[in-house]
Amino acid sequence: MQSTKWVIGSLVVFGVVLLSPFWVNAVTGHLTQEVKAPHPEAARGTECVLPEDEMRQVHMTMFMHTRDNTVRSGIRVEKTSLKHCQTCHPTRADFCDQCHDFAGVKPECWNCHFYPEHAGDSPKGGHRG
Repeated sequence: MQSTKWVIGSLVVFGVVLLSPFWVNAVTGHLTQEVKAPHPEAARGTECVLPEDEMRQVHMTMFMHTRDNTVRSGIRVEKTSLKHCQTCHPTRADFCDQCHDFAGVKPECWNCHFYPEHAGDSPKGGHRG
């Protein structure tokens, strides 16, 4: 019976210590703050191939589908190519990297395709996508 009190007491203390950061954030109002992804603006152009919200959700799938069609079937669609994206979003650092860094993802596009890090960069190898 004596050891049961120690076990329960230890679990209560452990729970208080474990949950204290959440309580502090709840009391100070930090739980209600909304974290927003960066919202890079297009440098040129007026309209994307898809509405902005839809593009944010499906761009990877669209690029993968375009890649498969191009590589496997030889079908090239200018509107959904990376080169077309570069007409409005000229640098990777100012556009792609902001959201990908925020989300903690590293796209594999740049293993084969060149996308300028900064305005004025030129291809140093790889394909021009």
